[in-house]
Amino acid sequence: MTYNEAYNRIITAYFKDEVKPFEPCACFIGNLLGGKDIWANARTKDPFLNMFVPAKYEIGFYGSKDSIDKGLKYIKDLSNDVLTIEDICRIENVFMKIIWGHTSKSNIGYFNDGCDQEEQLFEAMSAGLDMLKTIYEEKGLPTESIVFNKRELVNA
Repeated sequence: MTYNEAYNRIITAYFKDEVKPFEPCACFIGNLLGGKDIWANARTKDPFLNMFVPAKYEIGFYGSKDSIDKGLKYIKDLSNDVLTIEDICRIENVFMKIIWGHTSKSNIGYFNDGCDQEEQLFEAMSAGLDMLKTIYEEKGLPTESIVFNKRELVNA
């Protein structure tokens, strides 16, 4: 997957209002990787670091070696062998750090009442896209300077 292909997948989902931060099949990574949540089997949330990390066979998100291996293969196949689970975790962590920064500890999975969800999503999208670009550049792969602009939602 080229940088432009990856970028366009994410941006298209954002402008179609299909990025749902708390749903693995529709979050930043879910949209990047084809709208399925199989990839999530390859990572787990470290409760001490409050970050996603590559899953170990004994503590995988869904627990089994088979599930983790399927998640790793899915990431490899969907990214055309460009992204690793470590890359995925780096992207997801910068994205979710902004989202989680605006959720209450007792209500993880939902934005707090009164927070500007659209602004938080835009900030998280910007951070995720910046990390995606950094990863491609670190791998010596071509990127482009693309300006990411905030969408304007229209109430129907």
